[in-house]
Amino acid sequence: FPAALANATQIKAFPAFNFSGALVAVGSSASSGMTLLDLNSWGDRASMTWVKGSHSMKFGADYRIQQLNQMQQNSFEPAFQFSNQMSAVNPLSLNANSGTPYASFLLGYMASASVAKTQRLANQRKYLGLFFQDDWKATRRLTLNLGMDYSLEFPITERHNRKMWFDTAAALPISQQVGLNLRGGFLFADNSTRSPYNLAKKQFGPRVGFAYQLFSHTVVRSGYGMFFIPAATTEVTGDVRAPAWALSTQAIASLDNGITPYSTLDNPFPQGILDPPGSAAGLNTLVGQNAAANQRDFRAGYMQQWNFDIQHEFGREMVLEALYAGSVGTGLPANWASQMNQLSDSYLTQGASLQMLVPNPFLGVVASGVLSLPTIQRGQLLRPYPQFQTLYVEGQPLGHSNYHSFQMQFNKRFGSSIIGMAYTISKAMGNTESRTDWLEGGAQGTSMGFMNPNNRRLDRSLAVADVPQRLVVNFTLEAPFGKGRRFLNSLGPLDRVVSGWQITGLYTLQSGTPVGVMTPTNLTGTYNAVTDVYGSYSHNSRPNNNGQSAKLSGDPKSRRLRSTNPVHAA
Repeated sequence: FPAALANATQIKAFPAFNFSGALVAVGSSASSGMTLLDLNSWGDRASMTWVKGSHSMKFGADYRIQQLNQMQQNSFEPAFQFSNQMSAVNPLSLNANSGTPYASFLLGYMASASVAKTQRLANQRKYLGLFFQDDWKATRRLTLNLGMDYSLEFPITERHNRKMWFDTAAALPISQQVGLNLRGGFLFADNSTRSPYNLAKKQFGPRVGFAYQLFSHTVVRSGYGMFFIPAATTEVTGDVRAPAWALSTQAIASLDNGITPYSTLDNPFPQGILDPPGSAAGLNTLVGQNAAANQRDFRAGYMQQWNFDIQHEFGREMVLEALYAGSVGTGLPANWASQMNQLSDSYLTQGASLQMLVPNPFLGVVASGVLSLPTIQRGQLLRPYPQFQTLYVEGQPLGHSNYHSFQMQFNKRFGSSIIGMAYTISKAMGNTESRTDWLEGGAQGTSMGFMNPNNRRLDRSLAVADVPQRLVVNFTLEAPFGKGRRFLNSLGPLDRVVSGWQITGLYTLQSGTPVGVMTPTNLTGTYNAVTDVYGSYSHNSRPNNNGQSAKLSGDPKSRRLRSTNPVHAA
């Protein structure tokens, strides 16, 4: 590497070399990155219960202050990614038998690379929650549960107002200089507007339920509740959402989607490493770069849950219970990140012409990156915000999920022993899996985001944790020996040794979970890949259905040994 690259990095450590597939990485975020945290939390909670007649009322409040002094980067030293595309016979038609990531490494042809600089931020957020619950025994047979929760998740602020958000309608000052009518730029916090989000004031969460004794041995129960997702789950609190103070310089690996290499491993950043610019450039901040784009109208999502239950006692200590339970998630965090600078679907019919290199109107205006070169892909100029590359929204509340289940339980007591059985048949679907899908795998085993943010219905599928059927049998049996039992009941001092023993068992039988299929390289040409401040990528490529059912016949072992029919990445 050039000495200038080593001298320009924020810390001095070993870089990270990552390979797609099964190859072991050399170095990692532990060597190329750093995380510094200093967290403080204060809270006050109070509640009161008031019993009056047939009412038992409980109400209270919860107030919290959280301070998050954080600096985190995975690539203070360069982090390089290598795939088989740059060494494949045909880089637009990839398969496991053409090219290898290690061969691309030996050639010096990167799939991507990034190196970052960041400042340490001093974030703070506040929370206020109020609740009321009334358990009302309306009649001898009927009990009602009525309640309401109200919460205010005060948007995050930073001690020195290092916060920003994206205004989609803002006219850029450089428009006349480049000859394009450019809309969309960053606005910054000040003493009057300190947060990138508006305060959501309508987070009401009703709860209602009842229990009714239908017959002497039969009880019917039902309930409904709405629960808002906490800000800790939906909101990114570190430097990621303040890209003017945490900037990643991306290597220009290729100008034609991986067909031809551009910058190589011997000099991956010929234009140098960018310093975080702060807010001095105003609306022109980060033009030509990748950036997180906070939205003023960001809202926390919510879950609605409900159930209906019938419980009946047969004879002595034998209970059968039948239950329907369901839920719907609305505005769930959309995985790790979603691209908001993707091409409109109407342009996709133009095919390869989108990758045609044309004169770059941003030449001389943008100092680093793809938009600083003499030519640029034609498709870049057709993006909603051509003055930027990636504009991504982390945890954007666009996800949706639903779950429906029928559950049956049976329990029988025999004195001190009990035998139980539970059976569930269910179905869980959605278009997002997890806010932290890069940790938990998600359905695709990596950070994926939406395949097409313009048509999120394409991602609706069985949930990664969907288990259609599940049977659980359990038992706890009192051992029949010792004092007061049938055997060995008069051993004197040894009674304490042989008495009180139990035998327990648990058996679970369930259906398997779905298997997700993905490709680590984006071949769609839709500009939907997400590049974040850490230099990670979300390629969002899935297999197309070839019109044939994926269901295989035969026993499980034979199905595992057989290959599926070829599919094409989408």
